[in-house]
Amino acid sequence: MRKELIKVVNNCKEKYGSNFRYFLCGSFARGEKNPKDIDVLIYPIFNKLHSGEWESLLKTMSTNIGKKRIDAQIIPEFYLMLEDDDKWKRHKFDKYVYYDNKLNHRVATMFNSKSKRKRLENIPFIYEEM
Repeated sequence: MRKELIKVVNNCKEKYGSNFRYFLCGSFARGEKNPKDIDVLIYPIFNKLHSGEWESLLKTMSTNIGKKRIDAQIIPEFYLMLEDDDKWKRHKFDKYVYYDNKLNHRVATMFNSKSKRKRLENIPFIYEEM
């Protein structure tokens, strides 16, 4: 499954050049046995909204690998999580996702209520740059 994911990310790197950095995170990055999906956070190098390019990238990433869906999100403030281990637990981030065949924006913490019930906010943020 990892090889297929790397292939998808490398295709995006070829198409979009060095405009983005890609990070594997969530249950797949933690090495859990049966992750629900594959979480990929995307950091735009140039922190300006390029809605056409962002929508195209997220549409490309919105695919399945085996039976697992890639859950890709563009998070312009991702650098804050890299610099402050506690900030990702409480800060509300701008998140851009591809949903209903269009680019959607929301502001939310990294953890939804389901993740909080699982107490995932109490574990370290594990990510791997791809």
